[in-house]
Amino acid sequence: MDYEKTVPFEGNLSKVIELATSVFTPFGLAIASRSDSSVEFTGANLWITSQNPFVAISRIRIQGTGTQLTLTADLKGLQRLFRFVGLMLCGMALAFVLVFGLFFRQGDLLTRVVLPVLPFVPWIVLFPILKYVIRSRTCQALDILLQNLTIVGRSA
Repeated sequence: MDYEKTVPFEGNLSKVIELATSVFTPFGLAIASRSDSSVEFTGANLWITSQNPFVAISRIRIQGTGTQLTLTADLKGLQRLFRFVGLMLCGMALAFVLVFGLFFRQGDLLTRVVLPVLPFVPWIVLFPILKYVIRSRTCQALDILLQNLTIVGRSA
């Protein structure tokens, strides 16, 4: 699991499971399993960063055991997004090199290779920063959700 957090909890676990279901199902997460003490969701893909941070989650499990509430999540949607973007950028850079190589056969190495690849150089720095921002945004949203679940469960 990419994310796991446990908090102390005493309250109505069925209310927590109902709230979690109402939060995750609108984002394309399907209920994989459900019992009196836990619920597990699967699905969803993250494609753009303006989407809700929960769509980076491919699997999430919320489980109540005794006096604790545990939330675990896989962020495979985030990994799929960055694999796709990385392959797309490499493919575009290769296409640019091939096109420039064909059109500027008489040119030097700078014209045929370096200039076509130059627009992709900032992504060497931007890629890890963007990945960190989206991951931390998703983890922060999960922290807030877990806090809200414990408060709703206690008040019921």
